[in-house]
Amino acid sequence: WPVMIVGAKDAQQIVHGQGIPGDPPRDGQEGGDLSGMTLYRTYSLDGDFVAIMFYHAA
Repeated sequence: WPVMIVGAKDAQQIVHGQGIPGDPPRDGQEGGDLSGMTLYRTYSLDGDFVAIMFYHAA
């Protein structure tokens, strides 16, 4: 999956989608870097799919 690092200002331009059955898994694979993380499908304000992302406070 593509990876995006998004700052707070850029995050205002993203719409966060809900998990839909049949989409890629929303939770990180057990034992992987994303284990236990909730993944979100994200879209631009125009409705175009952007990426699958998760949140991590730096």
